[in-house]
Amino acid sequence: MPLTAKLRRNWGSEMKNFCAAIAVLTAALATPASAREITEPDWTHKPSIEAVQDLFPPIPLALGLRGYAELSCEVAATGVLHDCEVPIERPVGLGFGSAAFSLADRFRMSPRARNGTPVAGGTVRIPIRFELPPPVPRPALPHPTSPQAVAEARRLVNLDGTSASWRDLIAGSLERAIEAPAAKSAVGAAAIAAIRLSHEQSLAEMLEARATVIAATLTTEELQKLVQDAQRPGVEALREQEHLTEAGLEKARRNLISATRIDAKTAICRTRDCTETFANLSLPPVWIEQPSAAERARLSPKVAGILGISGHADLACEVTPHGTLQACRLTAESPGGFNFGKAALALAAQFRAAPSATPSKQKPLELTVVFPAEDVSVRQPDARPADARLELARKVAARGGFDVQVRMSLSELVHAFQHTADGVDDAKLVEELISALGAGIDRAMPALIEEQARVYADLFTTAQLSDIETYFANPARTKLALADAAQMDFWRDFAAALHADVVARNEREFCKSHDCSVPRATPKPRGS
Repeated sequence: MPLTAKLRRNWGSEMKNFCAAIAVLTAALATPASAREITEPDWTHKPSIEAVQDLFPPIPLALGLRGYAELSCEVAATGVLHDCEVPIERPVGLGFGSAAFSLADRFRMSPRARNGTPVAGGTVRIPIRFELPPPVPRPALPHPTSPQAVAEARRLVNLDGTSASWRDLIAGSLERAIEAPAAKSAVGAAAIAAIRLSHEQSLAEMLEARATVIAATLTTEELQKLVQDAQRPGVEALREQEHLTEAGLEKARRNLISATRIDAKTAICRTRDCTETFANLSLPPVWIEQPSAAERARLSPKVAGILGISGHADLACEVTPHGTLQACRLTAESPGGFNFGKAALALAAQFRAAPSATPSKQKPLELTVVFPAEDVSVRQPDARPADARLELARKVAARGGFDVQVRMSLSELVHAFQHTADGVDDAKLVEELISALGAGIDRAMPALIEEQARVYADLFTTAQLSDIETYFANPARTKLALADAAQMDFWRDFAAALHADVVARNEREFCKSHDCSVPRATPKPRGS
């Protein structure tokens, strides 16, 4: 069903949002171990919260465990860390030490500490705490219309592929944990065993919740007829071919998203100049260090990226003796109105110029920060003569609720966009984007239906398509699809709460025989 398919496609990214482990980079310093230890670093760059989220080890994430690791590094004259080691890791053996070590090259400090002493040849200790968000309260389930409706809803859940689909969903965190390097150790194996214990219980809870919500939406009579239609041979064939059907429909959906992005760009560029022009044609400086592709992508203007609009910004910066940039100012950006200048200023601290590129004190260094856009194109389907099976497949596609799924996808996109905004895009531009995407989907929908009809015509016989159309045309199925679209926030919250319960059970089981404690937070030293 649409909700199951939607959750299955997006479980990885959604669950990352649900249970995104937020690592707190205190960048505080432990008690000095020697006179050469830097106690007041002036950090010019630290890892972003998103970078640390990506490195949160999968085993403790599935266990719901907080973690702690301490980096000990030597510091070069430029403020770059090197020869790092991890003297402390808690809990031991679950991957927090490796995660912290991977962050070392994302720290950089000013060549002089806040107290004026040079950092060259010194050492620094950086405690890193990996924290989890607070538990999400589980939303109350609605009251079913009758006990008989619950029984019929359970039959429907077993028939429509929800059971198998959601088993795959919940198994995702287990699979990621099993693939982690720490899983090969004795501690990791014990953790995997604890994670396995709760999966069947979690699946049962999720399926029972699904049945309860269905039974609150449909009457017993509606469910009985829907179950009857779901048992037709053609619908059984649809379930058996689900992986092929989904693969074909996913291509059609991606094509629709591309068409919608192009349409939205056309609409927005009617009122804004989206043409990129270069004013600074001078040769770029020689860089010793530059922002990574991941950092450029993270800080690039999101609206421009969705629309496929490339841009750049010209900056003028002072250069320190060690090549780092300071006191940067924006001199030009193109196209204007998409916040490329803000993005470039946010990236400036991650550049370091070679000594030969350092200008005189009287003349600032000029640089152009480029933000290339993804090439957005639409695949045109091959010409195909109509026949009786294709005509029937068009009816199936029109009744399949795909417009609801696509609008759910747009809702998910907007939700993710609003919760990952980095402050570069302004609210008015975001509102324009959302409006343009909605209008673009309306215009692109007929092409999507046609592509989906071709998928069905290629996979099923005329008799099977007739059964599928009967099932799709059932008013109860339409009613349920609309309810699912309206309940996405409920399912997001329910899945988040269920995941929190799962990891809490995992944690209790594992910590019965393992030390799960982490050092207490210490007061932040001055200048950290």
